[in-house]
Amino acid sequence: MVLSPRPSSKPPMGTLSLTTPITCSGVWLVRNEEGGLKNMMDIDDIVMWDDDTPMKVTGEASFISPSLTDFASDRPFHVMNSTGNWEVEVSLAQNDDGTRADPIIVRDGNLGRLIPVIQTNGGDEPKGAVAAEIIIYLMDSVSG
Repeated sequence: MVLSPRPSSKPPMGTLSLTTPITCSGVWLVRNEEGGLKNMMDIDDIVMWDDDTPMKVTGEASFISPSLTDFASDRPFHVMNSTGNWEVEVSLAQNDDGTRADPIIVRDGNLGRLIPVIQTNGGDEPKGAVAAEIIIYLMDSVSG
Protein backbone atom coordinates (compact mmCIF):
# COMPACT_ATOMS: atom_id res chain seq x y z
CA MET A 1 0.00 0.00 0.00
CA VAL A 2 1.12 3.52 -0.74
CA LEU A 3 0.19 6.47 1.43
CA SER A 4 -1.31 9.16 -0.68
CA PRO A 5 -2.41 12.75 -0.03
CA ARG A 6 -6.07 12.99 0.84
CA PRO A 7 -8.02 13.50 -2.40
CA SER A 8 -10.18 16.58 -2.74
CA SER A 9 -13.35 14.49 -2.95
CA LYS A 10 -14.44 10.99 -2.09
CA PRO A 11 -14.86 8.47 -4.93
CA PRO A 12 -18.45 7.81 -6.01
CA MET A 13 -20.14 4.95 -4.14
CA GLY A 14 -19.67 1.56 -5.76
CA THR A 15 -16.57 2.49 -7.78
CA LEU A 16 -13.45 0.84 -6.43
CA SER A 17 -10.43 0.22 -8.65
CA LEU A 18 -6.73 -0.42 -8.17
CA THR A 19 -6.12 3.28 -7.71
CA THR A 20 -9.27 4.24 -5.80
CA PRO A 21 -8.28 5.75 -2.45
CA ILE A 22 -9.66 4.05 0.63
CA THR A 23 -9.54 5.35 4.16
CA CYS A 24 -8.21 3.57 7.21
CA SER A 25 -8.18 5.39 10.56
CA GLY A 26 -8.41 8.74 8.81
CA VAL A 27 -5.45 8.05 6.46
CA TRP A 28 -6.15 7.68 2.76
CA LEU A 29 -4.52 4.63 1.20
CA VAL A 30 -4.17 3.42 -2.38
CA ARG A 31 -4.09 -0.34 -2.93
CA ASN A 32 -1.44 -1.21 -5.50
CA GLU A 33 -2.19 -4.92 -5.90
CA GLU A 34 -0.42 -6.28 -9.01
CA GLY A 35 -0.03 -2.83 -10.53
CA GLY A 36 2.47 -1.69 -7.89
CA LEU A 37 5.07 -4.36 -8.65
CA LYS A 38 4.55 -3.99 -12.40
CA ASN A 39 5.05 -0.25 -12.10
CA MET A 40 8.19 -0.52 -9.94
CA MET A 41 9.83 -3.08 -12.22
CA ASP A 42 8.44 -1.97 -15.62
CA ILE A 43 7.58 -5.61 -16.35
CA ASP A 44 4.02 -6.19 -17.56
CA ASP A 45 3.74 -9.88 -16.58
CA ILE A 46 5.50 -9.85 -13.19
CA VAL A 47 3.43 -11.18 -10.29
CA MET A 48 3.96 -12.48 -6.77
CA TRP A 49 1.32 -15.11 -6.01
CA ASP A 50 1.15 -18.83 -5.13
CA ASP A 51 -0.07 -19.28 -1.57
CA ASP A 52 1.80 -21.63 0.75
CA THR A 53 4.85 -22.12 -1.48
CA PRO A 54 7.54 -23.94 0.54
CA MET A 55 10.70 -21.83 0.84
CA LYS A 56 13.99 -23.49 1.79
CA VAL A 57 16.82 -21.34 3.12
CA THR A 58 19.82 -21.11 0.77
CA GLY A 59 23.49 -21.26 1.73
CA GLU A 60 23.89 -17.51 1.23
CA ALA A 61 21.12 -16.87 3.75
CA SER A 62 23.03 -18.47 6.61
CA PHE A 63 25.67 -15.73 6.21
CA ILE A 64 23.30 -12.84 5.45
CA SER A 65 20.35 -13.66 7.71
CA PRO A 66 20.91 -16.28 10.41
CA SER A 67 17.37 -15.65 11.74
CA LEU A 68 15.76 -16.94 8.54
CA THR A 69 14.27 -20.44 8.65
CA ASP A 70 12.27 -22.49 6.13
CA PHE A 71 8.67 -21.25 5.77
CA ALA A 72 5.69 -21.15 3.38
CA SER A 73 5.46 -17.94 1.32
CA ASP A 74 2.12 -16.57 0.16
CA ARG A 75 3.67 -14.12 -2.30
CA PRO A 76 6.98 -15.52 -3.59
CA PHE A 77 8.87 -13.57 -6.24
CA HIS A 78 8.63 -15.21 -9.70
CA VAL A 79 12.30 -15.37 -10.66
CA MET A 80 11.70 -16.46 -14.25
CA ASN A 81 9.62 -13.32 -14.97
CA SER A 82 12.56 -10.95 -14.40
CA THR A 83 13.49 -9.23 -17.64
CA GLY A 84 15.53 -6.28 -18.81
CA ASN A 85 18.30 -5.25 -16.42
CA TRP A 86 16.69 -7.03 -13.46
CA GLU A 87 18.81 -9.86 -12.09
CA VAL A 88 18.89 -11.91 -8.93
CA GLU A 89 21.60 -10.62 -6.64
CA VAL A 90 20.90 -13.07 -3.80
CA SER A 91 18.11 -15.56 -3.21
CA LEU A 92 17.84 -16.18 0.52
CA ALA A 93 15.09 -18.82 0.33
CA GLN A 94 13.51 -20.51 -2.67
CA ASN A 95 11.35 -23.39 -3.82
CA ASP A 96 12.90 -26.68 -5.00
CA ASP A 97 13.36 -25.66 -8.65
CA GLY A 98 14.43 -22.06 -7.92
CA THR A 99 11.56 -20.45 -9.85
CA ARG A 100 10.08 -18.80 -6.74
CA ALA A 101 12.04 -16.99 -4.02
CA ASP A 102 11.32 -15.11 -0.78
CA PRO A 103 13.26 -13.26 0.57
CA ILE A 104 15.19 -12.24 -2.49
CA ILE A 105 17.36 -9.30 -3.51
CA VAL A 106 16.86 -8.37 -7.16
CA ARG A 107 18.82 -5.58 -8.75
CA ASP A 108 17.95 -3.27 -11.66
CA GLY A 109 21.43 -2.76 -13.09
CA ASN A 110 22.91 0.21 -11.26
CA LEU A 111 19.51 1.82 -10.58
CA GLY A 112 18.60 0.06 -7.34
CA ARG A 113 17.20 -3.02 -5.66
CA LEU A 114 13.84 -4.55 -4.84
CA ILE A 115 13.82 -6.76 -1.74
CA PRO A 116 10.59 -8.57 -0.84
CA VAL A 117 10.99 -10.16 2.60
CA ILE A 118 8.81 -12.98 3.98
CA GLN A 119 5.57 -12.34 2.12
CA THR A 120 3.14 -14.20 4.37
CA ASN A 121 -0.41 -13.64 5.50
CA GLY A 122 0.00 -13.69 9.25
CA GLY A 123 2.44 -16.15 10.72
CA ASP A 124 5.16 -15.74 13.29
CA GLU A 125 8.17 -15.58 10.98
CA PRO A 126 10.96 -13.23 12.16
CA LYS A 127 10.19 -10.59 9.52
CA GLY A 128 11.76 -7.67 11.36
CA ALA A 129 14.93 -9.55 12.27
CA VAL A 130 15.41 -10.83 8.71
CA ALA A 131 14.79 -7.38 7.21
CA ALA A 132 17.29 -5.83 9.64
CA GLU A 133 19.91 -8.49 8.84
CA ILE A 134 19.50 -7.85 5.11
CA ILE A 135 19.92 -4.10 5.62
CA ILE A 136 23.05 -4.65 7.72
CA TYR A 137 24.45 -6.99 5.04
CA LEU A 138 23.82 -4.41 2.31
CA MET A 139 25.24 -1.53 4.34
CA ASP A 140 28.35 -3.57 5.16
CA SER A 141 28.83 -4.43 1.48
CA VAL A 142 28.57 -0.76 0.49
CA SER A 143 30.79 0.63 3.23
CA GLY A 144 33.41 -2.03 2.77
